[in-house]
This record gives sequence, C-alpha cells and structure tokens, in this order.
Amino acid sequence: MNKIIFFTLICVALFANKAYSQEQLYPVFQDGKVQYINKEGVLSAVSNNSALYTLSMSMIDNKTYFMIKDYENYLFHDGVLMIDLGTSNMPLTYGNVFEYYDLLNNKLFSNRCVDFGFPAERLIPVSISFMKIIPTHNMPWTYIDYSGKPAFNKKFDYADSFNNGLARVKSGDYWGIIDNSGEYKINPEFSSLLSFSEGLAAAKKDAFYGFINESGNWAIQPTFENAWTFSNGLARVLVNSKYRFVLPNGDYLDSNEWDYATDFSNGYAIVGTHSEYHFINTNGEIVKSDFQRGSSFSSGYAAICVDGKWGYVNKKFEWVIEPIFAYAHPFQGDLAIVWLDEQPFYINANNEKIYDVLSPEDIKHFKQMN
Repeated sequence: MNKIIFFTLICVALFANKAYSQEQLYPVFQDGKVQYINKEGVLSAVSNNSALYTLSMSMIDNKTYFMIKDYENYLFHDGVLMIDLGTSNMPLTYGNVFEYYDLLNNKLFSNRCVDFGFPAERLIPVSISFMKIIPTHNMPWTYIDYSGKPAFNKKFDYADSFNNGLARVKSGDYWGIIDNSGEYKINPEFSSLLSFSEGLAAAKKDAFYGFINESGNWAIQPTFENAWTFSNGLARVLVNSKYRFVLPNGDYLDSNEWDYATDFSNGYAIVGTHSEYHFINTNGEIVKSDFQRGSSFSSGYAAICVDGKWGYVNKKFEWVIEPIFAYAHPFQGDLAIVWLDEQPFYINANNEKIYDVLSPEDIKHFKQMN
C-alpha cells in the first residue's frame, strides 16, 4: 500500500458535567488563524489565536498539498482546546506556555509545561519543567485537573491520558497502570504496555507480547512479536513477520497470514499482500477486493480508492459518494475532508460542500512562501 502522509483533523465535543452543546466542531484556517465550524458550516465563537504558523505541507501520491497542521494545538479533546503560546520568558525555566479553553471559548487556565497529553475524564497529563534551565530526558510527568491544579501528588517518567478510569504510566524503564487517584492498579513491570480495550491490554515482557487483564494477569500468554489493541472482539498480532488476528481466548481467527493489516473498526479490517488488498469481516471472510487503497470505517463510511480516485462506501460497500476526489480523509462525525484540484474542503454524507479548510488565497500565499 502506498505510503500516504496526511493530517487528520479531529474535534471531540463535550466538556464533562457542563451544559455545552454536543455538536462537534471542525477546524478551518481563516483570517490568519484556526477557527471552528459546526456541521452546517457556521463559524463558532471558538478560535485559536496562537502565533505559531498553522499550515503545513502534505504529500499525497507524490503531489504536494497544504493543510492545517495536525497538531494538538488545534484539536479539541474532551471539550478542551490547548493553545501553545511558545517559549516562556520566565527566568530559570524551560517549557512553553499553554492556554486551555472550553467549547464556549472560555479560558480555563494557563500552564507552563514541556509537553502534554490529551485531556480525558477531567484530567490532563503534563510534563512540568520544575525550574529546569535546559530540557532533560527525565522531565517528570504528573496530572492536572481542568482548573490547572495538581490532581494528586505523584510524578512519573511518562503519563498517558485516562481511559475508563485507568491510565498508562512509566516509571524508569517499565510501564504500569494507575487509577484516577494516582495509585498503581498494576505495578510497573512491562517493557511495553498499551491502553486497555475490551478488558485486555497488549503488554511486553522479556522479548514477546501477550495480553493482560485488568488485574495484571496474563489472559493470553506472551508469544507474539508485536500486538495491538482489541477492537470488535479481535486484536491484530505479528507472528513470524506476518499479521494475524487473535480472539480474547487466545485462539486465532483463522489460518490466514497477511503482509498488511489494520485493526478492526465498525466490524471490518483492511488486509492485504504486497499486490492486493481486501476488506474482511469479523469472521475473516473477504467482503470486498476491487480497490487500490482504503481507510477503516469511521462514522459508518469508509474512504476507498478506485482507479486513482477516492470516494466513500457504506457498510454494504455501496457507493454513497462516487470516487471523484484526489484524496478523501475518513469521516469525523458528520463531516469529512476531501481534496479536489489541490483544494481541501469539508463535505457531508450527501456530498454537499460545507466549508473550505483553506481558501485558495491561503494556499497561493503558502505556495509562494515555500
């Protein structure tokens, strides 16, 4: 499958325990800054006034396109937008100043940190400089709440976002799991550990991967070269440099081995050899083959490429939007970004154009600069 470098823009709505609108917001570049539209293309009050330049080049099929940077500054997570204001001018400190906003464009707080993770379940993992003059490889991580205050008095070598009350953290060279009080639920003893999904997490001990349950016990013994998260009751694993799918009881889905495979999403996965690709269902049955490239199902649709043009199919693999685009991103909620004549814009499932991601003038200006 040809390597495609693209930038997917995700806006996740809902700020927990607040009476905010549940509509999803989508970023666009307008008037020199990132602003946000709803699914009808109406500009919201939310905007990102960061001084950082917000456009980036993207390569699709060896052609140069321009897009808003797929960077955390421009994404909502759990109803929170983080804006990077750049390096702090405070003496004897290292790190950038970040501002945090809610979906109504209300400023929540400012914080100075070296790095951050996505807000989730009202907690934000951040790496704090603690008066360091220069960066080091062991900047401590901790968690702050949505008022900017420490959630608990614990520090880690790395901290991930929470999911269902659990989060991965790293202590020294090993990973463990904490609960939302900061206490270890699974002690750090794994050299690699993914987040829990469907009650299991891929974990590496010594040279091989297996799957542990939420008690930290092996549900599937470590015998794989690599392993990914469970989705739709199946997990992708690497065995003898080939991809296979495993069930929660450790049995393989079937005897097929693939050179390429994605995780299951909405009941389907993309698999392939070096010369052909297929969609398979959760029974391992091939349900569609006549396409060159494709993306996993999202919001009920999959973007696929036929004869060099992209469109969208539904779960019956019927065309809902004919393949006419130079490239098509997966749907995020009600909208998707497509490219036509080097111009990116949002469409809905009826193939109605909603809003330009970038204006032609912005693209022309950026091309002149590059």
